[in-house]
This record gives sequence, structure tokens and C-alpha cells, in this order.
Amino acid sequence: MRIEFARGRAAWIRGLFLALLAAGLPACLSVDEEEEETPALTEEERREATDLEGRIGKAFEEAMTLRGAGPEAPENPRVLEALDGAATLCREYLDRFPSEAARDQVLYRLGMLCEASGEFEDAHAAFEELIGRHPGSGRFREALEAEMRIARRLFDGEKVSFLGLRILGGSSTGAEILEKLGEVAPFASFGDEALYRLGNYRLERGEFDEAVVHYETLVRRFPDSSLRIKAEYQAARSFFLKFHSLDYDLTPLEEALERFRAFIELHEENPSEEVRILAGPEGARKMKAEIEGLLAEKNYRVGNWYRNRGRPEAARPYYRVVMSEYPLTEWAKRAEEKLKDMGP
Repeated sequence: MRIEFARGRAAWIRGLFLALLAAGLPACLSVDEEEEETPALTEEERREATDLEGRIGKAFEEAMTLRGAGPEAPENPRVLEALDGAATLCREYLDRFPSEAARDQVLYRLGMLCEASGEFEDAHAAFEELIGRHPGSGRFREALEAEMRIARRLFDGEKVSFLGLRILGGSSTGAEILEKLGEVAPFASFGDEALYRLGNYRLERGEFDEAVVHYETLVRRFPDSSLRIKAEYQAARSFFLKFHSLDYDLTPLEEALERFRAFIELHEENPSEEVRILAGPEGARKMKAEIEGLLAEKNYRVGNWYRNRGRPEAARPYYRVVMSEYPLTEWAKRAEEKLKDMGP
């Protein structure tokens, strides 16, 4: 009986679905298909498209030859005019012939022209469309590399230094580009650099949890990267910067201490000058000493709180923690004196 009921109910649902499909869905699908269909070009339009492609190719080569390979945006009016003229032809083609096979090539050229002019936002828009709409294009990998170049240029506009090492800032558009590259090409050759720059970008803006995610993803995804050790250091630093004061949650501070201790143990013998700076007296060792001093102070304060309220049995464990876990801090000597004053 139960089986028959289940069969009947399934048949009823199936019948209802088929009725709805027959009544409404084909009409909806036909509308969508009509909206997405692009009318085929006439023979004359196809000749115009081919002619415009040729003009674009010639204008592109001439403009890029005039531009040269210098990193800075051109200031010569003749060069700028050539770049702008070629870009105008590209935009005309994209507007008039949206479905033609050469669209990916034109998008790529438009992006290159805008990048060469220093118009990075426009270049990004062209490369982003190429990556999103033409993943099978022969220009796909080149577009990814171009996006990375643009992100570097945008990020290099803001430079931050730490321990004598160059740590780059960034821009919102640059971060947007790097996030997109991480989605479409997570294991690309520049993936570690993209993650490291994103981590630094988030860190400098106080987005510490997001920064740690980027650094740890780099360490996990690119274990042989030259940026891995710096990412480990920056992840530990992120936890330290997340800490507010001794009156708040100490978890970030404790996590930072564990990470800096592990960093020193793993890398203090590393022959790299850059790594020895990070693991040395001005880097991880200094951070470790500062954190130990803060945690020692917190335990000493708690011990004093109990002692001042006539509860020496509760105060003693905190003083002992200061002496045993943070013996090199000034608070260890103070804790020892308190214990002596309190007697056995």
C-alpha cells in the first residue's frame, strides 16, 4: 500500500512537471534564445569586418612600435595619438561586430593599447572580458599575464617598507584583479606573487583574518615558492597586529607567539640574508620578546589582582607562570620578588 502510494505520488509530480513544461517553459526558453541570438552578418558586413580587422592590425603595430618598450606611460603627443587611434578602431569593431571570431584578438589588442597608454582601468576591462568570455582563446594566457602586469603597476604605486624589505601596498583595482586571477588560474606561475600581494594589501588595511588566509594559501599551494618564508612571517605578524591590548582577548597574541617561535626554530640557520633578517634580532626574535613581555605582564597583573584581595593561593600560580614561561622578561624578576614577600 505504501509502495503504491509512493508510486502514485511520483507519477502525479511527474505529470505536473510535464504540464508546466508544456505550458510555460518552452516559451521562456524561446525568448531567451531570441535575445541571445545575434543576426548573421551580411556579405557586405563581413567584408567590412575583415577590412576593419586589417586596419586594426596595422594601426596596432604602428602604435606599439612608436610606443617602444619603456615602463613609463608615453608623453609624446604623436605616440599618444597613435595609441588612441588604434584603440578607437578596436572599440568600433567590438561595437559593430560583437560575435565575430576575431573579437578575442581585438580585445587583447585594445587591452595592450590601453596598458601602453597608462589607462590601466580600461586595459583591465578589456582583458577581463577576454578572460571571462573567451577562455578557450589563444590569447587567454597572454591576457592573464597582462592582468598580472597591470596589478603590479597598480600595486607599485604604493610602496611600504618593513625591516628593510620591500613590502608593497596596493589599490582596490589591483586587488580586484588579483582576486580574479586567483579564481581563474589558481596555480599560475605568478599565483604565489598574487597571493602575497593580496595578503600585504589586506594587512595594511587592517583586514588581518583575510591577510592570513592569503598567506596560508600561498604556503600550502606553493611550498617551493621564494615568497613562502616571507608569507609565514607576515601571517605571524598579522596575528600580532590583530591584538588590541591586554584588556582584550589574548588569543591573537598567543597565536602570534607560537608562530614566531616556530619561525625562528625553522629558519634561523637559513643562509639567505633576507630570511636571516626576518628571523634575527630585528625580526622574529624582537617580535617574540615583545609578545613574551606582554603575556608576562598580563599574568603578573592577574597575580597582583588576587594578592591585593588577600588571595595569595590564587596569586602564586600566575607569578610562577611568569617565572617559568617568560624568564627573560622584566616581569619574571618582579614575580620572583612577590613570591619571596609572600613567603612559603
